[in-house]
Amino acid sequence: MQTRQKLLSSITLMACSGLSLQTHAALAPNAVLNFIPGVATTSVSSTVRVKSGSYFGMDRSGNSKISTSERTALSPNDGLIIGQSQFASGSHTGPPNGSESPGLDQAWAFVGNTGLDYTRSPVNILSDDGNGIVTLDFIGWTVTWNGVPTIPINGDASWQPGFADAVAKLTCGTDCADGDSFTLDYYSTVPADCGGCGFENVRYQLFLTGTISVPNTPPTASDTSISELPAASYTWTPVVSDPESPPQTLSCSIVNDGSSGTATVQLDCSSGDYTPAAGAGFTGTDSFTYKVNDGVVDSTNATVNVNIAADPSPVCNIIAITGVTGVPSVIPLDIANNCTDAGGTAIVPTSVTVTTPSTNSGTAVVDSATQIATYTPAFGFSGVDTFTYTVSDGNSASVPANINITVNASTPASSDGSFSCGSTAIAAGSTDCVISETDIGVADNGSSAQQGIAQSCIGGCFDFEITGFTGTTAQIVLPLNIAIPPAATAGNSLIYRKLKSTGWVSFDASGNDEVASAPGIGSGASTVCPPASSTNYASGIIEGNRCLRLTIVDNGPNDNNAATGTIADPGGIGESFFIDTRTSGSNGCSLSETPVAASQRADWWLVAGFMGLLGLFRLKRNNKKA
Repeated sequence: MQTRQKLLSSITLMACSGLSLQTHAALAPNAVLNFIPGVATTSVSSTVRVKSGSYFGMDRSGNSKISTSERTALSPNDGLIIGQSQFASGSHTGPPNGSESPGLDQAWAFVGNTGLDYTRSPVNILSDDGNGIVTLDFIGWTVTWNGVPTIPINGDASWQPGFADAVAKLTCGTDCADGDSFTLDYYSTVPADCGGCGFENVRYQLFLTGTISVPNTPPTASDTSISELPAASYTWTPVVSDPESPPQTLSCSIVNDGSSGTATVQLDCSSGDYTPAAGAGFTGTDSFTYKVNDGVVDSTNATVNVNIAADPSPVCNIIAITGVTGVPSVIPLDIANNCTDAGGTAIVPTSVTVTTPSTNSGTAVVDSATQIATYTPAFGFSGVDTFTYTVSDGNSASVPANINITVNASTPASSDGSFSCGSTAIAAGSTDCVISETDIGVADNGSSAQQGIAQSCIGGCFDFEITGFTGTTAQIVLPLNIAIPPAATAGNSLIYRKLKSTGWVSFDASGNDEVASAPGIGSGASTVCPPASSTNYASGIIEGNRCLRLTIVDNGPNDNNAATGTIADPGGIGESFFIDTRTSGSNGCSLSETPVAASQRADWWLVAGFMGLLGLFRLKRNNKKA
């Protein structure tokens, strides 16, 4: 059997062979095919023939042709409705007796038995070429006759060229629109298992002709709303549509005004207005209704809900910045990104105001013209400082919002070139190049067997790199997080230790390399260090000072980077102590720098002789007592 996939192949060829230049419209999906009754005539030989009108035919002769005498005239009931199923009931032996329940056609008599056509599934449009050729889905086409209520007529159509199984071809007269004429052809085969219908495997034809009608579908008007801030009047847009194709001309009208205002709408539905009775002072809710007409029928009423809210105050976000001790911080007060007004009212650009003073004695000054605030921390302060600001939309001010400034201690700096953090500091997430012994990951156990390190990173370790300097040396200022303490143990010393690829070593202060220190001015964990050129620095690590100044020669003994013009130095202050590794000589009476085995030493003979002498004294004393 042919598949429905082939339905357009032959039909398109037939349509194109006689294609005209006339433009056709698409068939409406709810169109009704109002077919005219078939006209039956009886010849002098008593042969009944159907030569015009609508009919179905049975190829009882088996010659793949249906003669006029093999046709049965059809009369419409509701016509064939596109997009719907049209059921029927009643199949009796004998002619129609009025007990049938017709769907699309009236009951008919075929060889003395009652019959009806009906559809068990919607007849939908399969294709429409826009030029008057439409294919319809007849998969649900069914007849009832000869006492069998359900005989599907959707089988083999291959006996008729150009037709596919369960597919009917509709040909429009001009444009397939309302009032146009049509013809419908459909070919099938009565199934072999038709329930004893008596016409097994007989070829079947349906032919309908008549006029297309397209029922009017009412237009629709949808609910909408007006949600605004107080104003003298408001504009709204009707939400209307017309399902007809092509759409009809629509007109809108107000059905009921609101209780708190008056509504209008343009006749062409383009826009409308709502005016509160109280004018711009109105806040609250209201509603009114409107409808649309397509020239034939009105839509159902639609509601426009009015919600007028009071103008809300602006809202500003918290601003957070980071500053440096002793350095003024510039704070751009970006109103466009930091403040919003839910009511849509523009914020006044010059309305920025500092409303609460700094909580830690800093100062904040706002330039209203540029929207820039300048914050200056108290000298030597570190920590978090806060003040608040507001803006206005001309109607009300915002709730004060915080500006939080985190004031860090002075960061390390170089006298020349660019200062940046080293790889260890970056890996540790340090932004000021200060790292801990844990961040370094390599314990400082001294540089020799005679050196021990009691503690490391006193006041913090530093990992930095200086690039782009022009001289042969660079001076780096390092602010410590504590004052330099005395050595924890008498006899120990504080020295600057640095990590090289071979391990920890002490800073080499020979030549032009130097470690110097100076007092700092600070509060809490904050330190403000004098510049590298200051005469306050004295050579050495001096107890109580807060600042170090390293002088490092490029490619010298303390430079970890071999590239010219680049200096690197991860390190910090450590507490060093001496480990005495000397041992007794083999004669038991001298110390040797070279340890010897116990069996080679004479120390044990001294101990043995002393113990023997004590035993002799005890023996003599016991004898006297006896």
